[in-house]
Amino acid sequence: MVRLALIRMGLIFRAAADGDRVSNIQVWDQDALAWAPMRARQRYSMVTNSFIASGQDGWQMLGKLKNTGRAENTGIDYAQSMIDYAQAEQTLLRPKQYSTQHYQSQ
Repeated sequence: MVRLALIRMGLIFRAAADGDRVSNIQVWDQDALAWAPMRARQRYSMVTNSFIASGQDGWQMLGKLKNTGRAENTGIDYAQSMIDYAQAEQTLLRPKQYSTQHYQSQ
């Protein structure tokens, strides 16, 4: 994972066992430059690759959203966008934080 995934995506959470709900979801507030709790009535946008968006790797909820027409395929090649990002940054650093704050296996 690179800084792009953490800062620009801006989502951290706690996870229990596989298939369980996540908790303590926080989003990056770009204006405040701080983490803030996700608000229930706020509308958020999310970007991911087509594999995850189709509900794979445990993200069944995203597959359901896609199947109901609530997802948009931008047609952007995510591998090329990562290459473009890496070339622009020139140096990719290991993040100091990861999106999963805590994971408890069964």
